[in-house]
Amino acid sequence: MVPPRRYYVVSPDCVEAVGFDDLVVAEKVAVDAGEGTFLMDTRGMSYRPALARVEGGMLCYQGLGHIDPAQSPGENLIEGIRRREPAMVRAFLAKGADPNAIDAKGAPALVWAVASGREDVVRMLLAAGADAGRADPAGVTPLALALRQGKSEIAALLRG
Repeated sequence: MVPPRRYYVVSPDCVEAVGFDDLVVAEKVAVDAGEGTFLMDTRGMSYRPALARVEGGMLCYQGLGHIDPAQSPGENLIEGIRRREPAMVRAFLAKGADPNAIDAKGAPALVWAVASGREDVVRMLLAAGADAGRADPAGVTPLALALRQGKSEIAALLRG
């Protein structure tokens, strides 16, 4: 098993992620990969945004602040879902975050993804092995939430 890396270069469609330990190498790979490619720092540094995207051949920092290194990969995965940042979600899945991670109140990542309405993130979590039947502490499953919120495309994904 490959140990988790610090920096992840994420494809523009957020389907693939490759990890690196060296920032200079990761930056070069991201820029060489081209427009729309993301670079995610999964440990974060104070006063430096954690997410950059290649625009016009240069890395441009996105609005995402730094990552809390005290949080687990699963907590940061859920934070990426909350922030609606699929590149962050992909990076933490690549880093080894459990797709069935739960937040401090017991809500699973997939429930957060459904609530966010991000079909792409729901697909990522399901592909990574998230349990579509895992309910939150109130007994609400991802499918029940999708149906309640009228998210028919997401409901269809969850039905498999």
